[in-house]
Amino acid sequence: IGKMRLEQLFILILFSGFLGCNVQKYNLEDYSQYKVYTSLKKALKNKADVKVLVLASDGLKGFPMGITELTNLKVLNLTNNEITHIPKEISNLKQLERLELMRNKLIELPEGIIDLKNLKRINVAYNGLYDEDVQFIKDALPNCFIITEIVL
Repeated sequence: IGKMRLEQLFILILFSGFLGCNVQKYNLEDYSQYKVYTSLKKALKNKADVKVLVLASDGLKGFPMGITELTNLKVLNLTNNEITHIPKEISNLKQLERLELMRNKLIELPEGIIDLKNLKRINVAYNGLYDEDVQFIKDALPNCFIITEIVL
């Protein structure tokens, strides 16, 4: 199952590349030296070592608060769940560079996201969010690539 989730993450990133993203800038090669965790339970046992956490298609109904304890996290993929709310405590993830939230049920993002000064990419496509809903992120983090929709 873990291998399948990792493959899904690679496909998502490659798919984004074909849609105009700079594949060199946004590929996972930058993170290949890190172990990919696909279980929050295992990740919480190794908090300091967790850089990449993939909980895509995990059937999550809410944001697991334990994630906010992973302060060295660089990549968080929660794609294809049923998350409706991201807590303000996401601001604890100061090292976060990629936040993949595509295909959830979000209708807003917390202001705390602008405290993530290392954030390079956030994907919120296929949620209830539009460009105007993420404008505050664009204003505060102008170097962050934000995906709000994917048009084929």
